[in-house]
Amino acid sequence: MENILKEKRLEKKLTLEQVGEIVGVGKSTVRKWENGMIENMGRDKIVSLSKALGISPLDILGIGDSENETSPIKKELNDIFDPSISSRVGISQSI
Repeated sequence: MENILKEKRLEKKLTLEQVGEIVGVGKSTVRKWENGMIENMGRDKIVSLSKALGISPLDILGIGDSENETSPIKKELNDIFDPSISSRVGISQSI
């Protein structure tokens, strides 16, 4: 998880402070996520971080494209985090 977080942050030219402000945590927390020192993240933080970095929440969870696309768990998570599906079933994605 940690490599993709730092890679995407730098790709977007964001500082630790900027990502922290977007997600609602301190820069030290973002640094710890990037270095793998914090493995458990709240669902709200995963969603906020994925939006800030432009990646799937599944990538943050380590269930990226290399996993089987037909996995029932992956399909369910994709449905939860896909705004177009959520809006069709009446789930708000506001953060």
